[in-house]
Amino acid sequence: MGDWSDRHQQVTGTKLLTNCAFILCKGHPTPLDIVSITTASQQRIFSFLSLAWGFISDVDIESEKYRFMGYARFSVGTFVRLTALRTYRGRLSYLVSEEKDSASNIPEASNFGNRPSSDGVEPQVLEDSLLVPLDQPVPSHWHTIEDQFVLVLALYQSHLGAEYFTAPMVKGPAGGNIHLFYATSRISRTSLIKLFMAMEKGTHLDQEIPHLTHIPVAAFRIEPSENAGIMTVDGEVIECSPVQGQIHRGLGNVISIGQNA
Repeated sequence: MGDWSDRHQQVTGTKLLTNCAFILCKGHPTPLDIVSITTASQQRIFSFLSLAWGFISDVDIESEKYRFMGYARFSVGTFVRLTALRTYRGRLSYLVSEEKDSASNIPEASNFGNRPSSDGVEPQVLEDSLLVPLDQPVPSHWHTIEDQFVLVLALYQSHLGAEYFTAPMVKGPAGGNIHLFYATSRISRTSLIKLFMAMEKGTHLDQEIPHLTHIPVAAFRIEPSENAGIMTVDGEVIECSPVQGQIHRGLGNVISIGQNA
């Protein structure tokens, strides 16, 4: 398998189904990081891409009305939201990761499920060993910030979208970390514009953007002070309430599109 960065260009002039068939034939399964997310209502969600609260999820969901514009809807949605910038008070807690991002040395995905294995042994239960129940304080060795936030994003893959190279340090689908980004209310509109323009090429972390923070973490918790704002998991809306998650490295599988596959 070639490097994750060695990607095939989309098959020119073909429909989505043909393009997907091409990728399936050319690629092969490779481990994928999965994040186990728990909500205040005890819903458990297995996420492969991101959790967002604030500006990014607001733009994503509110720009649905501009879907007829194609990908330009996000630019329009960003402009609209910048003109009436929202902030959200809450508490953000996280456990700093000790892992380096790497596409190698990821263990083969475990086989978790509800069905007994062929030898009759009950399947292993996937436990979130880094997390405590949401009604309990986070462990004392976690870091906690209470502030007014413009955006909070937990991302596990290199791209947030086709045009957003948000985590350029991620070298494969099993990079090993949750990349936590957050911006407080002290960030300016100019800085936000600079952030999203630079994000198209993945150069935003090389620039000085005040009040934007990036931290690789193994687990996180978001506790909104009010049920305000839009919260999404993998682009789908969930209840805006306390939520937490931890990474399970190499748990899933994805079809690789490396050139040497």
